[in-house]
Amino acid sequence: MVTIYSIYDQIGEIIAHAEPEKVLKMRASEDVQQRFNVLLEKSKNEEISRQERDELNHFVMVERLLRLAKIRAEQESVQTTLAVSKSR
Repeated sequence: MVTIYSIYDQIGEIIAHAEPEKVLKMRASEDVQQRFNVLLEKSKNEEISRQERDELNHFVMVERLLRLAKIRAEQESVQTTLAVSKSR
């Protein structure tokens, strides 16, 4: 059964195979990070609108997706390093 989580898993896999070094360096811009922090603070204080809650939920999903991609990229990088070491 395909769930939203398996779709995120597949997208994370695709991103991770791009170039592990680049994936591992991915970071949100300062503006994006500031917006996330504002939304998070509003949520903690229960001052967040429905539209802002939706926006925050999207931020969280993208963050999880990138975290998954970075884990996969790190695994791929380690496997590549081990394969190169063994071939020497």
